[in-house]
Amino acid sequence: MKKLLPLLLLFIFQNTTAQKKLEVITIGSADSVYSNVLKEQRNYWVYLPASYTPGDKNKKFPVLYLLDGDGHFHSVTGLIHQLAGGINGNSVFPEMIVVAILNTDRTRDLTPVKGTNMPPQMAEFLKTAGGGENFISFMKSELMPAIEKKYNTAPYRMLVGHSFGGLLAMHILQNHTELFNSYIAIDPSMWWSGWSLLKQIEKELPTKNYNNRTLYLSIANTLTPGMKESEVDKDTTSPTEHIRSIRRLAQVLDKAKPKGLQYACKYYDGDDHGSVPLISEYDGLRYVFADYRINAEVAFNNLDSLVRHYQMLTRKMGYTLLPAESLINQIGYMQLGSGEVDKAIAAFELNVKNYPASANVYDSLADAYAQKGDTAKAKSLYQKTLSIDPAWPGTKEKLEMIK
Repeated sequence: MKKLLPLLLLFIFQNTTAQKKLEVITIGSADSVYSNVLKEQRNYWVYLPASYTPGDKNKKFPVLYLLDGDGHFHSVTGLIHQLAGGINGNSVFPEMIVVAILNTDRTRDLTPVKGTNMPPQMAEFLKTAGGGENFISFMKSELMPAIEKKYNTAPYRMLVGHSFGGLLAMHILQNHTELFNSYIAIDPSMWWSGWSLLKQIEKELPTKNYNNRTLYLSIANTLTPGMKESEVDKDTTSPTEHIRSIRRLAQVLDKAKPKGLQYACKYYDGDDHGSVPLISEYDGLRYVFADYRINAEVAFNNLDSLVRHYQMLTRKMGYTLLPAESLINQIGYMQLGSGEVDKAIAAFELNVKNYPASANVYDSLADAYAQKGDTAKAKSLYQKTLSIDPAWPGTKEKLEMIK
């Protein structure tokens, strides 16, 4: 019996452990739409910001459309969650909805024209190529209306594409300029079809108005081993055609300074074609929203400056932008901790004005009035919190203490 008891206890422990349910961490949802243009069901993944509230129609979010969606969904949503979600006080760029489009026939959808001047070994690969315009029509007339009907979207769209996706992004910027407000083209395949898109861009740049669009272009190190960067532009061999074509695009843009286009380009010497997307996504988002971030000290000490900053962003981006609820909340509690109660009240009142449907904003403002000693005002605000969310953490207890 003494020998059986430890074995029995071990069995019970293992059985209990095996039955314990693991917590599921969800970062997005899968959805689909049938495309009459493409004659097929198209799958996509959606990421919603932490502060997204379906019933709050007053709070809208820009939408980032991501080509090769399954390959880049985690990296892009991770960046947005970390740098736009108020984590550690971060408000580097706005919270965004991400729509990641999954592929069915990648070559067909992401190449604007049929491939010409291509090596014979690519013949099978190119049979369906050149369907980019149909894919753009699907995005414009089917996918985007579905997203804008279902979610609280702001009138600001961004497109991110890598390789063939970068090629299509450049094609859309050139030929469907108004479809997106900003573009991140990552190591785009500008060599496609005898550099045809590049030749079009070079020809049309002098007369084209990009109407306040933004482009971030990245170039990976795909040089032939042993070749110096200074040598590549004079090379004529096939292995360097990819990098040569993108470098030529960058030179054309640098020289032309296209009207209405805010543009930057970066060469990533330490990254190849496969590794360059992650760092390009980070740098591209930072560039597109370079004016978005405000100095924390300014925000803490001067609420009026913060308000003016977001008024400037509203004019620039074309829709109403408000400081994140979490950011103002942090500022308010920092001021409470410093004994600046009136400043904290002003901060929390700004949140009440901007986010009147949130239980949190009333609870925070009540905390400030309670610290000030105005228990009647605090009690009223705690009651308002519970009228919105009867289970808001800690509010009932604080209300009982005041009573």
